[in-house]
Amino acid sequence: MTKLLIDAGHDVTVLSSRLDDSLKDPYFEEGKIYYTDIDPEISKLISNKEEVKKIWKLSKNPTEQNKMFKNFIKVKRHMGEALINDTKLKEFIVSQNFDLGIAECMYPYMFGLFKYWEIKTTIVTSSTAMYDGFYPMFGIPFPSSYVPSLFNGATDRMSYIERGKNMFMFYYFTYFSAFNSKYGVLSDVFDNKFGPGFYDAYTIMTKSSFILLNSNPFLDIPTPKSPKMIEISGIGRPKPKPVTKEFDEILNKRNQTILISFGSVAKSTFMDQKLKDEILKTIKSFPDITFIWKYETPEDGHGKGIDNLVLSKWVPQNDLLNDDRLTLFITHGGMGSTTEVAFSNVPALAIPIFADQMRNSKLLERLGIGKAVEIEILSDSKKLRETILEVLNNRNYKINSLKTAATLQNRPISSEELLIKHVEFACRFGELPQLDLASKDMGVIEYYNLDIILPFITLCIIVIYEKARLNDSLKLCVKIKSEKSRAYNFNQWQTKAYYIIIIIKSMLRENL
Repeated sequence: MTKLLIDAGHDVTVLSSRLDDSLKDPYFEEGKIYYTDIDPEISKLISNKEEVKKIWKLSKNPTEQNKMFKNFIKVKRHMGEALINDTKLKEFIVSQNFDLGIAECMYPYMFGLFKYWEIKTTIVTSSTAMYDGFYPMFGIPFPSSYVPSLFNGATDRMSYIERGKNMFMFYYFTYFSAFNSKYGVLSDVFDNKFGPGFYDAYTIMTKSSFILLNSNPFLDIPTPKSPKMIEISGIGRPKPKPVTKEFDEILNKRNQTILISFGSVAKSTFMDQKLKDEILKTIKSFPDITFIWKYETPEDGHGKGIDNLVLSKWVPQNDLLNDDRLTLFITHGGMGSTTEVAFSNVPALAIPIFADQMRNSKLLERLGIGKAVEIEILSDSKKLRETILEVLNNRNYKINSLKTAATLQNRPISSEELLIKHVEFACRFGELPQLDLASKDMGVIEYYNLDIILPFITLCIIVIYEKARLNDSLKLCVKIKSEKSRAYNFNQWQTKAYYIIIIIKSMLRENL
């Protein structure tokens, strides 16, 4: 995003912290970057290898996933408090007279800081697809029957049980997650410094001009959205280059090559030894296929002696994915990797670990460009081998990959153009309340028309009750009338019979 805006002629300053020096992107070109000081507590949390190892054992249970976020919240709070109390930073920001502030939605306190720094126009970005909390925040209905929660591994075609699970996960992560608590969004910190009412984490982002989502209409599941929401997935995807001589030689070794990468958070080196051993067994069972495994510590002797295995601390992932010699990509399903493989012509085998990776993996399966499996498959080399063969031998995966890549690459209006045009529009016109859905400011009663529906239902019940009561009264009247009529008819019959008898007697006397 920074590079695109700079290339478009804008003066961009990035506010950043060096949280992890090991995460270096060779494509990144430094511009004007203001580095903030790092709290020692943050460094301890990030460098804690034991915490990183826990990711590989993480359950897909929402409450377990929520526990993982607690350390992230600690880091977020430390960073937020440091920025709020950094007077030197405030002086720098105010002196620059910025036209626009852009920040990630996972750090809502940044929009409170923009207000403090007197930056009036803002844009929200999301490194994921549509965040669950955005639905109620922006007044958008969440149809849980066909829209999966961000952390739910499902598509828009869900079974009965999946729909129930999806509904639970949405409400849990939206209203009960520690991530969205007042503690998690630093409401207490702002209240103490600026007083109550200065910062409301649940409404401040709705005042932004636009929300830039890391999704693409030709890749993601269609969902209800606000007019402010712009899908720009793919902007961070660098243009593919020819691979280096080293990787060129690796790709030429065999007719088929498979790339394995589980991203930069869940490092392969911290994987349980049992999982590593089972993966190695699978690799050895494919002597005619070369495996390139992004493995952070190849010097530890892992996989030593396996001829068809190449371990590398870093791989040019996007360049490899766009090389015709790559056959399959085994991925964790991170949003970046999901986007890159969708734009390439390579099928994928997705093995999600945590957070939005379950949902991202299902996107690949939904489009028929990959297969999503549970992480438990890594503990069974036989099943892993069978699954790899299934994807390799099914030509439909390759055909769908070619079609999907062509669709994404030929989007009528590119993500890059959408980004630049909307940023420039926001700089020119500022806040855009005319794009807001009125529903974002409605209470439950007004939003669901309960003040109309409940009185109407009550009226219907009263009408039905009164009608039923009237019918009972009419039936009773008819019954009484009927009984009287029968009695009257009986008396009439008795009278007639009496006179007939008298006439007969009279006739008999005359004859005698």
